[in-house]
Amino acid sequence: MGASLPMLSEAALRSRERFAARLGLLYGSNTAGATLGAIACGFVLVSQWGVHATNLLAAGVNLLVGAAAFMADVVLCRCRSP
Repeated sequence: MGASLPMLSEAALRSRERFAARLGLLYGSNTAGATLGAIACGFVLVSQWGVHATNLLAAGVNLLVGAAAFMADVVLCRCRSP
């Protein structure tokens, strides 16, 4: 989970065009997502579903995001290949 922002930042570095705006958007999105996730987990999910189910949900979401990132990388690499 903690490696996603540095990897996305590195991907943003590949294109110098509008780098600062893209990096700001990444940091803002990361902060908003962390805030919403902490609020949802701490005040809603654990009290409604319990710790075990909340952990399973978090693991499932992380797997889905990882799979989506992997697929996006595969698609983007195919587009860049000659």
